[in-house]
Amino acid sequence: MTAAVSSKRLFFAIWPQKKIRERLERSRKDYCPHIGRWTPAENLHVTLVFLGNVAVRLIPSIEAAVSGIDARAFNLDLDWLRTAPGKGMVWLAPKEVPNELLELVDALKSSLEGLDLEIEKRAYRPHLTLIRKLPAPFEPREIEPIPWPVRSFTLVESRPSRGASEYLRARIWRLRG
Repeated sequence: MTAAVSSKRLFFAIWPQKKIRERLERSRKDYCPHIGRWTPAENLHVTLVFLGNVAVRLIPSIEAAVSGIDARAFNLDLDWLRTAPGKGMVWLAPKEVPNELLELVDALKSSLEGLDLEIEKRAYRPHLTLIRKLPAPFEPREIEPIPWPVRSFTLVESRPSRGASEYLRARIWRLRG
């Protein structure tokens, strides 16, 4: 018999549709050296709000709190390839962050206030991680935009596994429009 799980590692994210993930998979070979640990295509996402380890008893309250969000759908252009100095990460980001994305992040954070959660305070910088453990950084550069119509957001559970974490999309909410 297994012990009951008392907490889960959770975050909110936007998840690219299959055709966008396939384009990212094809394109990243052109952008990135074949070194480092590549993020599996099924794990590609942009984190909105990281919740960390959350008591299972709080999950229904979290879902109820964000269910009232009335955020608009938007288009996100991934057009900036960057590395994180000292972290060995390569990511794609938008040069211009859509207001609707920032409004969604703010709405999520606001709706979660009052729950027993540690919400990250640093400035939000959307990015989609392509590679981890890159041995040397490179100069950031613009790329041909990868347009992504964002029509929903999701609550994700991160489970550690060999190599990359396993991400389970627990619940999805549609955006308006």
